[in-house]
Amino acid sequence: LQDLLDAKRKRDKPKEEEDRELEEGEIIDDEDEDEEKVEVDGHFVLPRDQHLVYWNIINDLKNDPRFLLALERAMAYGGNNRYDKGTTGSFPWALNKLSYEYMKLLRTTRQYHPQKDYVALVRGEPQRATASTRAWHQARTDGPNGDRLCFFVDPNDKIDDEYATEPYETLTLSRTLIVIRYDGKGGKGMEGTYWGEERILTGRTHQIKLANAARGNPIEGDTRYGHEAHLEDAKERGVSRALLANVLFRSAKPEKTDEGKLRPTKEMVSLYSDPGEDFRAALKLLVTQGEILWVAPEVQDCVSRMKDGSFLASQEDVNKAVSFDLCGHFCDDAEEFGWQPPTDGPTSSSRTISSELPP
Repeated sequence: LQDLLDAKRKRDKPKEEEDRELEEGEIIDDEDEDEEKVEVDGHFVLPRDQHLVYWNIINDLKNDPRFLLALERAMAYGGNNRYDKGTTGSFPWALNKLSYEYMKLLRTTRQYHPQKDYVALVRGEPQRATASTRAWHQARTDGPNGDRLCFFVDPNDKIDDEYATEPYETLTLSRTLIVIRYDGKGGKGMEGTYWGEERILTGRTHQIKLANAARGNPIEGDTRYGHEAHLEDAKERGVSRALLANVLFRSAKPEKTDEGKLRPTKEMVSLYSDPGEDFRAALKLLVTQGEILWVAPEVQDCVSRMKDGSFLASQEDVNKAVSFDLCGHFCDDAEEFGWQPPTDGPTSSSRTISSELPP
């Protein structure tokens, strides 16, 4: 009875009170969820594993008001990491207005921009062990149709729109971890499929999908910028999303100033994520039924765990997958762009992308 009364009270809560709570930074958890939470200095919270359920369900039940409300709250107040359709990963939330302002500083300042590491199953014949993709990002904000993102535009070719913002440079770094030839059913499949690690130095998740598609290696299952999934065997096991997952989110640990604000320190806070059972199932399918052509030194001792479907289920595995150095920096002159590839594996390359690519 008490549960029913509480549920009714929640339904009848005036909208003004909800708006007040949102303004004050109170995040209301669903009463049916009983998630263990990880707190960092009282300012940030990571719902453990809830993101895996959240981001898969929100794509399947777009009209479910419960999840739409959760999405609206997360985006409107304190969401510090956004995902494209079908992508999983950690989702830090600000618990109060002070934390929100700090997270906004991290997002909007290149010097403090969080480092986001992803793993992806990518299609196509790999030409290099490492790659860097520079591009320009331009957004429309506060427009009548809301925020619209435009990637890979020429920095000198402004969007003809009164709501357009100034373009800024983005950088996506990639490292091939394993190369697999998989033919799939009836000989149809992915010639030279490889699994790699992606790192964003600035920008959003869409950036990874666009960067890979531009290099001719779209994310497997990416229907927005790539193609339908070719892993038919895996699809029958429930793998129907874009196989891209954030496994590590690193940002500067905050400290309080005498004025009561938060400022970044040199110490980093790391939030780890499980890429999901379906991601591991797809990887297991590839390594057990495909032909392994090349393995990066960082993960050579992890192939057995890829085969039994347990790889990336621990922080130790994630650290191995992202342990290599990806060196790149921003500069005004494209000719001075810095990239230092490792000496092993296929050759590396860098590429600058502009508006000749499809939107």
